[in-house]
Amino acid sequence: MVFSRRMAALSAVVLIPLGIAATSYALADSPKAPEVPAPRMELDHGSPTPTSTSIPPRRPRRPAPRRVTRWSRGGPR
Repeated sequence: MVFSRRMAALSAVVLIPLGIAATSYALADSPKAPEVPAPRMELDHGSPTPTSTSIPPRRPRRPAPRRVTRWSRGGPR
């Protein structure tokens, strides 16, 4: 069987990433378990009191002004 260009390309596509992964694995340090600090949570004592319980009323929105163009009067003349 003749080693064709397609077989060479296929083996390169498979072997090059495999070689990179093997080299990376061989050169990597052995990982330690990550050190996670103990959770420290400080809470305020008591509950906050709201200064105002009423919500101010919203102003009604005005519609945007209409732009008048020469086409808005029934088409071109």
